Amino acid sequence: MYKELKSPVAVQLELTTGCNHKCVHCYNHWRKNSEKDKTLNKEEVKKIIENLKSSEVPNLLITGGEPMLYPDLMISAFEFARSVGLGCSLNSNLTLVTPEIAKELKRLNVGVLTSILSFDKGLHDNITASTGSFNRLIEGIRLVMKCGVPVSANMVVMRMNVDQIYETGKFVHSLGVTGFRATKVHPAQGSSCFEKIKLPPEKITKIFDDLIRLREEFGLKVDSLTTYPICLLKDMSRYGQFLSKRNCSAGKTGCTIGADGQVRPCGHSDNTYGNAIEESMLQIWPRLNEWRDGSLLPQECKECKYVIQCSGGCRMDCKFYGKINGMDPYATGKNFTCIPQKLEPVVLLNAETRLVVNANLGLRLEKFGTALIVEGSFKSIITPDSAGLLKELVGTTFTPGYIASKYNLELDFVRRFFTGLYKQKVVCMAE
Repeated sequence: MYKELKSPVAVQLELTTGCNHKCVHCYNHWRKNSEKDKTLNKEEVKKIIENLKSSEVPNLLITGGEPMLYPDLMISAFEFARSVGLGCSLNSNLTLVTPEIAKELKRLNVGVLTSILSFDKGLHDNITASTGSFNRLIEGIRLVMKCGVPVSANMVVMRMNVDQIYETGKFVHSLGVTGFRATKVHPAQGSSCFEKIKLPPEKITKIFDDLIRLREEFGLKVDSLTTYPICLLKDMSRYGQFLSKRNCSAGKTGCTIGADGQVRPCGHSDNTYGNAIEESMLQIWPRLNEWRDGSLLPQECKECKYVIQCSGGCRMDCKFYGKINGMDPYATGKNFTCIPQKLEPVVLLNAETRLVVNANLGLRLEKFGTALIVEGSFKSIITPDSAGLLKELVGTTFTPGYIASKYNLELDFVRRFFTGLYKQKVVCMAE
């Protein structure tokens, strides 16, 4: 179903399983009282990053647990990753950040995704099971922003906070944060409390309705960080802006490396496929093929024309309910009427628009073409001829009209090609 990349284009590295919060919804499957927390050491982190570099993985997200429990380890990991050319970002609750850490994140050009569970500090603290966590979070956000570190916030949405999405996004905006996500809660495998916190299906649309309202009223950049069955939402004209770009990336373009070195398809999964401290990602990645070839999908999803867009929902939600290749618990089935997405008319670049190739563009050769990677983010696949053209254009200023004339190509085709690359930030306007 999905073409197999030689290796992932994005990896989440769980530096530690330790955390200063005990969130009721925590998806870390190992978080049991009988198990001790694990933390990578500096040598293991270096081996993993060397592995990612040699396997041509361009993007690293460091997460946990809470990485700032080990600030020296975290900073040294970013420093080494940057030195070998990896794009870097951080997932942190920001309650342990110090001015020194914030300055290092700025120096290393590391952006942060943090978690806010409600604008109501009592509810936020209740969900994290950590008194004072809300106030420490807000102090942390203000501190890193003061140092010039880019911050966006994600709200894990569950039964107790689903009616607070709008007010929480509004509060985030008041702090000066420009990016806000709201993402439905997923179950931790073996969780005994998920039935108490899970969202009823009729509340899923509220996530997107509130995000749309926040974008329209405050100009927030909004998103949701998981996949949703299209058959549940149906209205692609309204919700397609979220659904069309949020199919499941687990084992397709990304994966997670745990604090024990084990490679999993995503942070929610307890399925392991090899150890990144001991083996190359180029050896491990093919073992995740069941996440790409449709093996884990129910037959009804395989027969649905929207399956590539929604991935058949979340496989780990299905596993929690007893069958990893079952129907997503939020799915309604393939016999539904979908309101198609309204596509905005494409405005092509002018023939005389002066362009340059993005200095941060990376090209990665695959069996079926060349992957375009900008600042560590996978954009698309192009043909070898197109890749050769981009290589020629690096360091030059050009126009679509010039390219069409030089290579005897149809001008509209060239304008359309570079318009697509411009939208992906592969090329930029010349200054």
